[in-house]
Amino acid sequence: MKLNEQGLKKNISSGDFLPVYLIMGDENYLKQHYANQIAKKVVPKEFEIFNMHYLNESSVNADEIASCVEALPMMCERSCVLVQDYDFDTAKDEEKEKIIELLSDLPSTCVLIFWMDTKGFSTKKANSKEILKLIEQNGAVADINKRTANDLVALIISGAKKRGCTISQNDASYLISLVGTDMSTLLNELEKVCAFANGDITQEKIDAVVVKTVEATAFKMVDALLLRSFDNAFALLDVLLTQKTESVMISGALISAYVDMYRAKVVQESGNDISVLKKAFGTQYKSDFRLRNAAQRSRKLSKEQLCKCLEHLSVADEKLKSTNEDNRVIFEQLMVKLARV
Repeated sequence: MKLNEQGLKKNISSGDFLPVYLIMGDENYLKQHYANQIAKKVVPKEFEIFNMHYLNESSVNADEIASCVEALPMMCERSCVLVQDYDFDTAKDEEKEKIIELLSDLPSTCVLIFWMDTKGFSTKKANSKEILKLIEQNGAVADINKRTANDLVALIISGAKKRGCTISQNDASYLISLVGTDMSTLLNELEKVCAFANGDITQEKIDAVVVKTVEATAFKMVDALLLRSFDNAFALLDVLLTQKTESVMISGALISAYVDMYRAKVVQESGNDISVLKKAFGTQYKSDFRLRNAAQRSRKLSKEQLCKCLEHLSVADEKLKSTNEDNRVIFEQLMVKLARV
């Protein structure tokens, strides 16, 4: 069967575990969470030493997996085999045939979990399709993908409440705009903010403790440039360079900020609401906070000025990638040009 996140949660809660699971998708935190949830429920903690098998070596093969799956559990109803990042895509045909043979006759005494942490699963080859079909027939394929912006806001609000704190929807969106949408990073930063705030969480308290993404710092640089506050802009650049952030990442983040502003300007001048950008560019604009800020920044520059800024950014980006000139000098010259447009 195929399961979404809610279906997988219900299956775990029921305790009616299937012989095999393939857990994949682009939300790493949740994939690990659900793989571990199944494993912990299948094998009680006191019996893990005999019945819990973790296989995560890059060289793990079908014979090793089969050996663990076919071993009888000790003092427990079932054993569990958790295989992290088995490389289905590059496995040779002979290896895949062994996996197919195993999946065709799984014992009832074991739960086998394929947890795709950093690797994907392709169905281009015929035997890969057969593997996927067998897992769907005998167990479950769970595709766990990143949550929407609204889901993440709700997660932050409920997470803050569990930690004895309160946070508004707007400030939860602000936190997402600073640290990104990776759930593991978000929850780690929320833990820090809650410990620091010890009550109501505000944007000032968030700014005091969270580690900002390159994009968030770049957006603050743009704000400083729009105000022609060179001291602040150069200080933020110094933070990124001190952290040894790759120059192309800084350049890319600045370009992204100005592209957002240009798109917002075009949409507003056409008489539309900026929400149309979410429909046009999909997951690129998960945060409403980012769109609102882009719209607000774009008011300070005309469409022609934004085009000129993008030209300066393009030239600087090319220099960063193709010359031996000092990167700091390139950025400082760029910021002066951007502020004077």
